[in-house]
Amino acid sequence: MPLGGVGADRDKRSTGYGKCDFVRNRIVSAANQSALETVMLHNARFPLPNKNSPYRNFHYLYPRFHALRNSRMKTIAIINQKGGVAKTTTAINLAAYYAKKGFRTLAVDLDPQSNMTEALGSKASHNIYDYFKGRPLEVEHISENLHLIPSNIRFSTIELQIINEFNREYILQHLLEPIQEDYDICIIDCPPALNFVTINALVASDFALVPLKPSSFSYDGLGIMLDFVRKVKTSLNGNLTILGIVLTFFDERKVVSKATLDKLERDNLTAGVMKTKIRAAEGIVRAEESRQSIFDYDGGSQVAQDYKSLAEEITDKIGIRPSEEE
Repeated sequence: MPLGGVGADRDKRSTGYGKCDFVRNRIVSAANQSALETVMLHNARFPLPNKNSPYRNFHYLYPRFHALRNSRMKTIAIINQKGGVAKTTTAINLAAYYAKKGFRTLAVDLDPQSNMTEALGSKASHNIYDYFKGRPLEVEHISENLHLIPSNIRFSTIELQIINEFNREYILQHLLEPIQEDYDICIIDCPPALNFVTINALVASDFALVPLKPSSFSYDGLGIMLDFVRKVKTSLNGNLTILGIVLTFFDERKVVSKATLDKLERDNLTAGVMKTKIRAAEGIVRAEESRQSIFDYDGGSQVAQDYKSLAEEITDKIGIRPSEEE
């Protein structure tokens, strides 16, 4: 079965591999990129890649962002098929920061390893496995402004159990639809795999955020992941856009960090990289061991400031603010 599966033709704006669709009818032909000098990203000039770049078809995933009011929650999937890139750490700390700042925040743990669930101190009897199997959704109250849909190791078997389900790519979207107006922002921690669970996350999301650790192996998988997002966008969710690539474990003094920046520049992806870089820090490890966010563990640390800066950069891009300020 093609990636689109059942319902792949539901969005008539989706155009397949020959054409690339921007949200809100900004359509660019990938086959005729020479006719387009630049596309725009958040008021910045975004040069198209050269014709030999392996990333030449990915730039349509980065749209111009407009200020949006909180008519419904904005959903961000944190995605990377490679483990050890601070995917879960980023999800935990973004969710924690937004809750502290007054955003009605929903955290969704789709990783069977359940690290986000453990870090947030979940005590729920039911989890995402039960909800994918048809149990009515129950969100868990964690703290003021922060709710959680927890995960469990049983969720590692869910793909085999939904393989014959009709519209299986839309299970998470259908679960979240009734509570769209109850939250300002939703942070999804995806599994470290490009599978049907990750497809569910991307179908249910407005944005994808890609943590990238400076390393050759991590960078080598970037093209595969961006292509995966592109396929989901063209087949299943025409409104999906990549929010950006965020560099984690970054140390400007190290050769590998400089080399990663050089590769991003070589492939004309620098305009898609978040301005904020998350520095490597022992405090993050200690915070995780103590089952706390970095803001609770050491709110004055450099890495806490990095995550604060990243969270604010995201809200500036997608144009949301806490509901109490509406």
